[in-house]
Amino acid sequence: LHLVMGILAICLDHDVKEYKMRYDDKCGLSSQNDTGSATVYLANPPLNGNLFFYFEIEDYYQFEEILTQTIEEYRTFQNGCNSKNRTNSVFCDIIDRTFFRDTYEFLNANFSESNISWRHEPNMENDTSYKSKHPRINQHFVVWMRIAAHPHFRKLYARSVNGCPQNLSVKINCYYSFNYYKGKRYIVLVQPSGLGGKSWILAIFNFILFAVIVVFIVTFE
Repeated sequence: LHLVMGILAICLDHDVKEYKMRYDDKCGLSSQNDTGSATVYLANPPLNGNLFFYFEIEDYYQFEEILTQTIEEYRTFQNGCNSKNRTNSVFCDIIDRTFFRDTYEFLNANFSESNISWRHEPNMENDTSYKSKHPRINQHFVVWMRIAAHPHFRKLYARSVNGCPQNLSVKINCYYSFNYYKGKRYIVLVQPSGLGGKSWILAIFNFILFAVIVVFIVTFE
């Protein structure tokens, strides 16, 4: 069974289509110009069906203690962070430094930013305590607060059930200050297989279990 599952995972891994592009250099970010914007085109063919759009960053460590405290405080922080309270609020400063705020606008396709969080996670769409002048508070905030286990990770930003045309065009607003994060930033478009995204780790896991079981069979027979 594990041998079959491993082979199946490898076969389905080849069905995953992934298109990735670095964009922080295209926004012209620097210490003097800590924000910026750019329009980019992914080198994808026309795609049909389910698509997932991620942003990806590396060399970034999410700290669970800080973010857990932040989201708990945000639940009781009315009206979010605005120009009146941002300058004298330690909490708002934490939000600025820990919440990745780059935004992505799809110019030639329809992607939805709804239903990107898990069902058991807090529903922030209709909760007025989460409202803010910032355009990405709600579900994007929930997804970001799901702590990444490694410093190189990606977060789901939007999804489409109708595919997209060739060369997806995306307007990127680099709102997250270069002075807070100087690492590489990417956008990633993924068309999953029947097992989801890349599944080589699942294949390796099943092959290892297959080998262990074979050793036990040979040893104890």
